Amino acid sequence: MMKQFTLCFLLLAGLSAKAQEVKTINFPNGDTYEGQVNAQGIPHGKGKGIFTNRHVLFEGDWKNGNPNGKGRFVEWKIMVGLNVDTTVRYQGEVANGKITGNGTYNKIGKWVYTGGFLEGRFNGKGKVVFANGEIQDGEWENGKLKNGTSTVKLHLFRTTVSDDVRGYIDKYGYADVLGNRIAPKYVDAREFSEGLAAVAVDTYTGGGKGKQRYNRQWGFIDSIGLYVVKPQYSSADSFKDGKAKVTRNGRQFYIDKIGKEVQ
Repeated sequence: MMKQFTLCFLLLAGLSAKAQEVKTINFPNGDTYEGQVNAQGIPHGKGKGIFTNRHVLFEGDWKNGNPNGKGRFVEWKIMVGLNVDTTVRYQGEVANGKITGNGTYNKIGKWVYTGGFLEGRFNGKGKVVFANGEIQDGEWENGKLKNGTSTVKLHLFRTTVSDDVRGYIDKYGYADVLGNRIAPKYVDAREFSEGLAAVAVDTYTGGGKGKQRYNRQWGFIDSIGLYVVKPQYSSADSFKDGKAKVTRNGRQFYIDKIGKEVQ
């Protein structure tokens, strides 16, 4: 989340200014401000400040040297050819330099949150819409959803890893848009369905280099990666209507979510 941004405001000896006078101030650390100032020459009123080291601009209301009221934070970067790429990150209320109140924060390409904030964290009523269409909507506290609805899901991903015996092989894991993750340690896997996912692991059964033998078995894990049904099947389908089709010793049958055979 956004951190407090504070300009290094220095008062020059003998500086005098009229309240609400418009000034341009260049600070020793590279920060700049353009807008209204108070009688002491401190940003106060409507203005625009650039926080050079953080590549962030705030444009809006200021009070006693800090963003305070309503405005917008913009991230800016100097691109090749000196073109300025500006992206509005936040627009809404701020208090004493921190995002506090109601507004919209845009994590470009990842998510957009609209609702309440307290010192840069989601707080109160709010809604996050992720780039993949998933949402979290409800009451927030200290950046976490406390009460509400969420459609966020773990999704299957594949990566290539180095195996001491077999060289480079594909492994599968799971991750969601919030950063929750189940490490890629499965040799095959299926998407989560009805709260469980079918995953496969290989067990070495013998053979020398280049002639290794493995026994592949399927089981089912929950959303934190714990086995609900241990690997024991030669094949397994995803759960549907509370049951999944599996194969063991050449025989196909259905099981429930605790591994009990059902019709």
